[in-house]
Amino acid sequence: MSNVKTMEPILIEGVGITFDTAGGPVTALEGVSVQLEAGSFTSLLGPSGCGKSTLLRIISDLLTPTAGTVTVLGQTPQSAREGRDLGFVFQDAALLPWRNAIENVLLPLEIGPGKATGEDRDRAQELLALVGLGGRAEALPSQLSGGQRQRVSIARALITRPKVLLMDEPFGALDEITRDRLNEELLSIWKLTGTTIVFVTHSIAEAVFLSQRVVVMSAQPGRISQVHDIDLPGDRSRAVRTLPEFGEYEALLRQALEGA
Repeated sequence: MSNVKTMEPILIEGVGITFDTAGGPVTALEGVSVQLEAGSFTSLLGPSGCGKSTLLRIISDLLTPTAGTVTVLGQTPQSAREGRDLGFVFQDAALLPWRNAIENVLLPLEIGPGKATGEDRDRAQELLALVGLGGRAEALPSQLSGGQRQRVSIARALITRPKVLLMDEPFGALDEITRDRLNEELLSIWKLTGTTIVFVTHSIAEAVFLSQRVVVMSAQPGRISQVHDIDLPGDRSRAVRTLPEFGEYEALLRQALEGA
C-alpha cells in the first residue's frame, strides 16, 4: 500500500440515505459533505436521530448511501473494509463470552480462512498492554468491568492495524470517572498509532476534550450544520477542562446544537 494512499482524507460528498419503513420512506441523511483529514481526531456531535451513527456505518461500508459518494483513504468504503483499513468500536463491547480477552482481540484475524499466528498473539498482548489490560489476557468478559470490556473492544479494533478507527459512542454507558479515564487513554492511543479517528458522541464536554474538529449535525433529516476546529493544547490531561477556552468551546457547541 503506497504512502500517497495513506495520506488521503476521508471525503464525503453529497451523501444521503433513505430507508423504507412501514410508514413510508424516511430520509436519515441528506446532502452531507465533509472532509476528514488523515491522522485527525474528529467527533460527530448532535441530538439523537440526526444520523451520526448512520454516517459512521456508511463510512465503514455497513450501509450504502442512496445519494452521494464516500472515499476512504483514496478508495471505496468496501475496498477499505476488505483491505482491513477500517476498525469499528461499538457502544456495546460485544465480546464473545466464551473467549478470554486475548482470544476476543484476535477474533478479526480468524474470520474466514484466517488463522492467528504466534506473532499475532504477541501483537494482541501488546495491544492489551496499550489499553491498560496487560495482566488480564486470560480473563473472560464476565470477569471484566464495563470499562475493561471496552478496552478489549478497542484492542480488538486495532489488531488489524487499521488506518481509520470508527467509534460509535463507545463510552456512553460508562460512569463519568471511567469515561474520563478512557478518554485520556484513547488520546494516548491515537498519538501512538497515528490512526484517523471518527468518534460519535452526545457529550459536548467529551467532544471538546477529544477532538481536533467537531462536526455538529442537525436532525430530520440529518445534515451538517456547523464544523468547529478545537484549538486546545496537544497534550490534554483532565486539567485542560479547567481552562477558560474549554468552557468557551463548550458554550459555542451548545449554541450550535440549540440552533441546529
